[in-house]
Amino acid sequence: MTRLCALALPMLLMASPVMAEQPMFMDAKTLKWEKVNTAAGDRSPQYAMLYTNPTTKASQLLIWVPADTHVPKHWHSAAETVVVIRGNLVLGHEGGGDRTEIKVGSFAMMPAKMVHEGWTKDQEALLLITTDGAWDINWKQ
Repeated sequence: MTRLCALALPMLLMASPVMAEQPMFMDAKTLKWEKVNTAAGDRSPQYAMLYTNPTTKASQLLIWVPADTHVPKHWHSAAETVVVIRGNLVLGHEGGGDRTEIKVGSFAMMPAKMVHEGWTKDQEALLLITTDGAWDINWKQ
């Protein structure tokens, strides 16, 4: 029995939220990129999930958006923050009036369930996204 517990303890520790307190390193060359909107085909933005907290499901991810792209109206279940790493992004949201352009180093926050959309101009954009809960995307019809 002692031997079984000794073998099981490391597995339990690996599955516990304590792992979130350990450092984590990722090489950009090994990120797994997936399409955000498969209906957009090759013009779809792509995302790479960096980390999801096992307890809260808060997430950090990168999103790459091709040049001259419109990301249609959508919303997220969790609040979302955006930091522009490369390029620029124009954001609009329901009830917000004018669109706002955010450039490299700029920050934006969208409350949970706020309908918004985005555009890139003549250059692609790379965005760092964080959410305070599970990341999802719900397209508005």
